[in-house]
Amino acid sequence: MRRLIVLIAGATLALSLAAQVLAQTSLATAGLKPDQPFSAAAAPPAPDYADDAAWAGLPDRADAVDVAPDGSTDGQAGAKVDVFFVHPTTYFGKEGWNAAYLDQGGAGVAGVDAGTMRAQASVFNGCCRVYAPRYRQATLYAFQDDTGSGKAALDLAYGDVSRAFDEFLKRTHGRPFILAGHSQGAMHLIRLIRERIIGSPLRKRVVAAYLIGSNLMDTGTQPGLTACENATQTGCAINFNTVSQAVSDENLKMLKMTATAARQPRMLCVNPLTWTVDGAAPAAANLGAIHGVRGGPLGAPLPGFTGAKCEGGMLVLDAIGAPFLNPLTRGGVYHIYDYNLFYMNLRANAVARADAFLKR
Repeated sequence: MRRLIVLIAGATLALSLAAQVLAQTSLATAGLKPDQPFSAAAAPPAPDYADDAAWAGLPDRADAVDVAPDGSTDGQAGAKVDVFFVHPTTYFGKEGWNAAYLDQGGAGVAGVDAGTMRAQASVFNGCCRVYAPRYRQATLYAFQDDTGSGKAALDLAYGDVSRAFDEFLKRTHGRPFILAGHSQGAMHLIRLIRERIIGSPLRKRVVAAYLIGSNLMDTGTQPGLTACENATQTGCAINFNTVSQAVSDENLKMLKMTATAARQPRMLCVNPLTWTVDGAAPAAANLGAIHGVRGGPLGAPLPGFTGAKCEGGMLVLDAIGAPFLNPLTRGGVYHIYDYNLFYMNLRANAVARADAFLKR
């Protein structure tokens, strides 16, 4: 019997790793809290997804998604599968609960284009045409908030993603597609799958869902989406959260101290080096990590950079060093590099799953 996963969305359960990222980067949580409660009337203007300017990535124009590492090429022109990619949080401001989707010259667009489009969305340009909407992302503090403002900000962001998906469906004309995202973006996709894919004819068009860096829960008892258990399975979902052995040990210790731990599902961990649930593999299985220069070329992959094993729902890495060991990761949570550390494995796997779907 195939494993099932529970599709969970909501500020209270989504992206607990955001708290760890805040802590280990020494950011003052209180200092990131917006000055006023959430107000829909005060939110930035909504994107019009019929306008190409509302998209960070489109397959028929030159943009940041088109980059490829040395030895690889952008294959969007001839691709028969599409990708709907939703970027993670790049807004850490307190000016408002949601970022303006098009703040030219601001941190939001710079972080999306120079960062996540190049280092994450570009993974999929080898297999597919990539559509990546801009949206009024919730600020990072939204994941810490317990007043209701954070949830409202996330709901507003999801509304944008859902409307962008409507436009994506119009532009792709019934073609098969991959859903992909990271962190906040993956969280919104989990909700999208739960509300709009499961039980819908669209389910038959889903090649796979790369919901990386999310709280996607693994269970065999509740209805949801099938977890991917091999490299070419289709219609299934992938999640992993990368941490050090020390962080994993601490998480397992805390779970053992929780009376209800035995009754709680753990996060889904599909190892990107084996494409099996709860798998383990040495560094030799890593086809190449990508670091690159922000806004610059991706450069040459770093093969064999790190091995990984699934443990307690986390993806535990071997010891890693420069360029990924820096002030953002010294606490042992490698969340910001979930894609980078396994870039070439993800790239090859997206091609394999797309090919398998087309041959089905």
